[in-house]
Amino acid sequence: MKENVLNQLQQCIDKVENGKFELEVMSWNEPHAIDPNNELVHSIINNSKEVLGFEPKPFGMGGGTFAKTLNLKGVISVGWGPGDDEAFHVANEYVEIQQLVDFSLLTCMVSLDLLS
Repeated sequence: MKENVLNQLQQCIDKVENGKFELEVMSWNEPHAIDPNNELVHSIINNSKEVLGFEPKPFGMGGGTFAKTLNLKGVISVGWGPGDDEAFHVANEYVEIQQLVDFSLLTCMVSLDLLS
């Protein structure tokens, strides 16, 4: 994958007349995905239904999280947390106190599922 991306970038660079570009890779992160049909995801979904009254839908997203690092090391993990989808990574980001309380309960319930 990396070589393919680098080749495509180099082809773009080569098309620039009199261009004096040098391509240097500063860092590289391999893409990854996990099977949403696993014990961790099922526990989060089932316990969320009980605590929050709805069933969250698993989805993938770009970016780098602690979950990616753990997954690449062989530890099944997901990025999840409290809050409103519209209120994170924006100006005036916030989480309501009740969302923190519910997330704490969910974390305990998921932990118990995985440890039993």
